[in-house]
Amino acid sequence: MQLKAKITLLAVVPLLLSLMLIGVAMFDQQLTLGHQTRAVVREAYMEARRAELRHNMDLALSALQSERPADAPGPAQDDAAQQRRALRALGLMNYGPDGYFFVYDQHGTVLMHSRQPELMGRNLWDLTDDDGQPTIQLLLAKARAGGGFIEFPWRKPSSGQTVPKLGYVTLLQPWGWMIGTGLYLDDIQQTLSALDEGMDRNIRTTIGWLMAVAAGGTVVISISGLMLNLSEHREADAQLRLGEPHSALALRHEAHVALQRQDRRHGILLFLPSRCRRKMLVAGVVHVGLRRRRRGAVPASEALFHALANADCQEEANLDADRQVAATD
Repeated sequence: MQLKAKITLLAVVPLLLSLMLIGVAMFDQQLTLGHQTRAVVREAYMEARRAELRHNMDLALSALQSERPADAPGPAQDDAAQQRRALRALGLMNYGPDGYFFVYDQHGTVLMHSRQPELMGRNLWDLTDDDGQPTIQLLLAKARAGGGFIEFPWRKPSSGQTVPKLGYVTLLQPWGWMIGTGLYLDDIQQTLSALDEGMDRNIRTTIGWLMAVAAGGTVVISISGLMLNLSEHREADAQLRLGEPHSALALRHEAHVALQRQDRRHGILLFLPSRCRRKMLVAGVVHVGLRRRRRGAVPASEALFHALANADCQEEANLDADRQVAATD
């Protein structure tokens, strides 16, 4: 693997790892925040519903004060008439589309249910929910224990579906009635579901941004490395173009000096025509360049004779020498 590729990897891998760790941390934080927000919203909603139910029950009990029997026993017909008036008054105390009161006796018989009149007179002691819990028995036990809030599933009048319900029950003495009311909790479930969807949407958006940043960072690093590589290549080419004339002149000058040195020592160039001298100069330039590249130490005289042989000037030099000798004779 090339050095630049390694450097690129060293830049990209930490970036991706950092973004991944940041994504995991943000994912965990958003989940924690979402659960906390969900719990806070649900608790605030339930507290508001409890306060509303407590207020409605207080209003109903206040309205029944005049109808409840006194401590001293009275005529039976008066007591029955008071019970009928009390049940009729409770049947009229509806609030909202699904708010109403219900009354049971101690044996689980329905005495009043304004939204489900078909239940009047029926005994629901053995009624159980989908989980097998005895609904009416639990309501009566709560009322006998002093009353309070209890959650149970029940059919919602406006939709006809069985949904969770928050009820408030109490015991009305001396008749021994269980009076109750409640609010359905499907709206809070919808609110919490909307919060969960918003949390999931925010998590997906965050992950998408992190992926985009990771991809953008990788592309930027790759492009920067490519541009740096191209810049280095261009700089190297420019330096090579600027250095070629100087290098060529230096090689030519060194070869020419070497030839002159050998000429002074051996008189070789005196017997060579100008055409052959140029060939020797070219061969010397090549030889000097090779010697520089290989960092060798080839003797100059050996270089000249090698250049002379490679330039194919030996035969021409001999012929010129013979002609000069004949002219002298």
